[in-house]
Amino acid sequence: MDSGYTQDHSYVCPLYITGVLKVDCYEAARLMFWTNWNEQSPSIMRAQLSGSNVLRIIGTDIRTPNGLAIDHRSEKLYFTDATLDKIERCEYDGSHRYVILKNEPVHPFGLAVYGDQIFWTDWVRRAVLRAGKFVGADMKVLRADIPQQPMGIIAVANDTNSCKSDPERIPSLRLFLCSN
Repeated sequence: MDSGYTQDHSYVCPLYITGVLKVDCYEAARLMFWTNWNEQSPSIMRAQLSGSNVLRIIGTDIRTPNGLAIDHRSEKLYFTDATLDKIERCEYDGSHRYVILKNEPVHPFGLAVYGDQIFWTDWVRRAVLRAGKFVGADMKVLRADIPQQPMGIIAVANDTNSCKSDPERIPSLRLFLCSN
């Protein structure tokens, strides 16, 4: 039981953290990432799924890390900062940071990655938007005038099995939106 796994094979993480908004896991690499809203030292953190090897991978030029998404195919981490109004990506160790969009996401909150697109919620616009994940090209408002501030967003392929059998086929996509 020292590994963190229970008898029913669920996982219990022994890590205690405060000021966390978003947690995302990458099981293949046995890593988890989370945003840290600590006012004195906001950051993006990483640890093993066991809770060991806790690292601050982003600790500079960040104020309010809200959204967090893992792009498993390209092995990149994407995150939003609502105070600095930007969406960035980096390697799993925090290196090679690249600002994809700046100032155009007015108050980015939730974030998802699917295919070559990023999707995010914006609290000020009360909208869901998308853009190209590489340089932010072709930004488009997908839904506007949402009555409540849109929170998290999840992108789910309708037919993920077809990706393995036919990599050229792009399955249709569903976006799930959470509001407060």
